[in-house]
Amino acid sequence: MLEDCNIPIILQHIEYIDYYHQGPNVTIKQIVDVINGCNTFTPRKNFSNATAYFKIENGVTKVRIEAAYYMEPHAMGAIVVKNPTNDIDVQVKGFSLPTEKFDNIEIMPNYKSNVIKVSRTDPITKDFPFRFEIKTISGNSILVEAVLIRVGEERFKSIPMKDEN
Repeated sequence: MLEDCNIPIILQHIEYIDYYHQGPNVTIKQIVDVINGCNTFTPRKNFSNATAYFKIENGVTKVRIEAAYYMEPHAMGAIVVKNPTNDIDVQVKGFSLPTEKFDNIEIMPNYKSNVIKVSRTDPITKDFPFRFEIKTISGNSILVEAVLIRVGEERFKSIPMKDEN
C-alpha cells in the first residue's frame, strides 16, 4: 500500500504551491517566502488517501468517506463507537453488503470497543464517495471513536475524521 511507503528524500523537499485549494493570498505568501529563502516546508508524518467527513442533521450522523488521490478498491469500513451496537442503526447509501456489529472486541492491544463494519460493492473515489448514516435507536448521541478502512484481508487502518458542522 502507498500509505506504508516512505516518500523518497528528493520528493520531500519539493514545494507545492496550491492556488486552487489555498486561494490567492496564501499562494502569494508562499511564493514570496520561497523567493526570500524561507523554509515553508513541513514534512507530512502520516499519509492517508481516505478521509471520513461527518455531518449531523436531525439526530442522524451522515458519514462520507472520500479517496483524495487514488481509488480505494475495497469499500469496506468500520466505525468504532462507545455506544452498544444494538442501539445503533446504520443505513449504507446505494447498494450495500451486509452490515456486521461486534461488541467489546479488542481493536488494539489492551483496548476493547464496539465496532460496526459497513461495506458496498463499488470502490471509493473522490467523485464516488462511500456514504452511510448512523443513528441511535434510543435517541442518544453517537460517540464515534474512530473510522477505519480496510487495507488488507483482515486488516483495517484508522483514517482522519473531519467535522463538517
